[in-house]
Amino acid sequence: MSPGPGRKPVFDKEQAVQAALEEGVATFSLRGVADKLGIKPPALYRMFSSRDELQAAAMQKLAEHINDPAVATTWQDALRLFSSRSWDLFSRYPEAPTVIMTKPEAIIGVLPGFRRLIDRLVRLNIPGGFPSASFAVDFIGDITITTFIQMRSFTTTDDAGETPLDRYTTSADDNDDVFGMKDMPGTGFLDSKVEFIIAGIEHGIGPGNSEPEAS
Repeated sequence: MSPGPGRKPVFDKEQAVQAALEEGVATFSLRGVADKLGIKPPALYRMFSSRDELQAAAMQKLAEHINDPAVATTWQDALRLFSSRSWDLFSRYPEAPTVIMTKPEAIIGVLPGFRRLIDRLVRLNIPGGFPSASFAVDFIGDITITTFIQMRSFTTTDDAGETPLDRYTTSADDNDDVFGMKDMPGTGFLDSKVEFIIAGIEHGIGPGNSEPEAS
């Protein structure tokens, strides 16, 4: 189905994408987006053939804020920046990780941005070249997404003003230090996880090689 003809819309694609993000990129409805824009839902079809197309455009917009590692001068810093920017973006749009994990077709348009990030890592001489760079982006992306989802669940306050993390640490007795739960920061030790991955790459661990290089 192609976008329909008709009178020129009183909104642009950027406004529609932003409305979808604000409504929730995983759960928005076309009616909700239309209401936010002050239009009728059919007007959206003049720009987007379906909800899926609008969702893909929204995900592509988010990726623009993540996949620009140009300010990094080392491959290590480029990976750190990728993770931290992803986390910041998920904090603003917390439904984005769900879309990434459950609707791979929604991020097809994002792949060129990831390709630019991977190519940048190669130019910054990441050990192992392109395969290692691709592996690192995938691995750190996964770690960032799963840690964000976990910590969002752990730190959501209930009606009593408590979080699941509060209840865990008060009921685990002497085991509240297992997995670092007792002193877990709001980012779930994400920085340390990223550094762990970077250290592995520095020692030659990557796709097809699980043994560190001899020092």
